[in-house]
Amino acid sequence: MIAIAIPAFGGQLNNAKLTADHANIRNAYAIAQVATLNGGFTKDDGSLDSTTTTVYFNKDGSVSADGDAYLLKANGKAADSTCAETEYACGDGSNHVAGKAIVIKKETDGYNCEIGDAPTH
Repeated sequence: MIAIAIPAFGGQLNNAKLTADHANIRNAYAIAQVATLNGGFTKDDGSLDSTTTTVYFNKDGSVSADGDAYLLKANGKAADSTCAETEYACGDGSNHVAGKAIVIKKETDGYNCEIGDAPTH
């Protein structure tokens, strides 16, 4: 009985991690859209930073150029369609790899959210 339960539990655990990752990716995407509308990121003092081109989504939900980046917890694409909601960052799921960071980059038409390498400190 235990031999059957362990793989099933492992699959459910990965799906839970994917769900948490996707919630954080959606949050980062919303931050990118607000930055696009505002023309930059709002600093803690309320001023606008339009010069920073790459920031990372942090564990506490903030963004910064060199903070404590949130690292993805799960590998691959969910069995259901949850990755479709985050297609802008996850693509086909092949770049959704545990240990990667959520990166927000400035592009010619605004800010975009993607999966990339974590910042080096």
